[in-house]
Amino acid sequence: MANKKISQLNSVGATVGVKAADLLPIASGAGSTYKTAKASAQQIQNFVLNPMNVDNGSVIGFTGSEHIVFKKTNWDNASTSVADNPYLQVRLSDGRLITGSGIAAATNASDNMGNCTATQDIKMQAFSMTGCGNIGFGNNNTIGGLDRSRIFNSDGNGTDLQVLAYRDLQLSGNRNIDINAHSLDLSDTPITGNVSIENGNLNFPAAQGHITVDDVIYRKRAYNFSPKDVGSSATNIDWSLGNVQHAELPNTTASRAYTFSNDVNGQTLTMYIHNNYGGEGTATFNVAQGTTVYWGAEYENQAPKIAQNKTNLYTFIKIDDKIWASAITGYNF
Repeated sequence: MANKKISQLNSVGATVGVKAADLLPIASGAGSTYKTAKASAQQIQNFVLNPMNVDNGSVIGFTGSEHIVFKKTNWDNASTSVADNPYLQVRLSDGRLITGSGIAAATNASDNMGNCTATQDIKMQAFSMTGCGNIGFGNNNTIGGLDRSRIFNSDGNGTDLQVLAYRDLQLSGNRNIDINAHSLDLSDTPITGNVSIENGNLNFPAAQGHITVDDVIYRKRAYNFSPKDVGSSATNIDWSLGNVQHAELPNTTASRAYTFSNDVNGQTLTMYIHNNYGGEGTATFNVAQGTTVYWGAEYENQAPKIAQNKTNLYTFIKIDDKIWASAITGYNF
């Protein structure tokens, strides 16, 4: 093509357009010397995007301090595909390109944000997060195992939740911590340090569980809430039902042999027996497991008699698989 002045070139028709393979004539030169040259559409595009030489031409981008504005009268809705969402923020009011990345407002619940890496705090603006599998903490790149603290759905269907701390887990509140569940299982977790119970009781359902400690210190008192009434016909004294019990000899029986059961080393049983019989009564004590009950010489090494219409108070202590007994007799009760 012969050299022509720019003014001599014809304009491209509106229906023709510019394609990637097209060549465009340009006036190339410097100072006052120019000549007609050809430039590809890609070269023109590179110059428009990067009019100044950046990093020796290895980087194409917007330069300078002028605003970049997209003048559009219509906008497409964001796609649910990450590949179609470039995370490019354009201010809707004037089309100006602004800094930052991410989705400002999801178009629907199925928007796929992909494997995003946050560069600042995520503000949920009072919206919920649902369908979470694992929420990991720290700077580790993987979720799972014991290499990081995490909250995760341990059964896979959203019914069980497990909070796993890599080292220590602390629950604290400015007021109260309320644990409301069918049960609290600490079978695999020992409690260390002091435990304080204020303005409340520690209750165990009947025949369910016990407390085992090395030392017990009472600041005020310890007592049996409900002494066991053995009655006038029963002969079994079950130590597991309480350490304070009482019984009576009926008015038709002069003597009765009582049998101990479920007695354990270190336990003390205190009980009284009232004699309703019309004369002197006799109460003897034996142990189902064959343990001997020992009495002092003041009782002639046997259980003392119960005077007519009187009450005897007995104390039994099991030590070293032996039961040691003492009594105070003749209460007018």
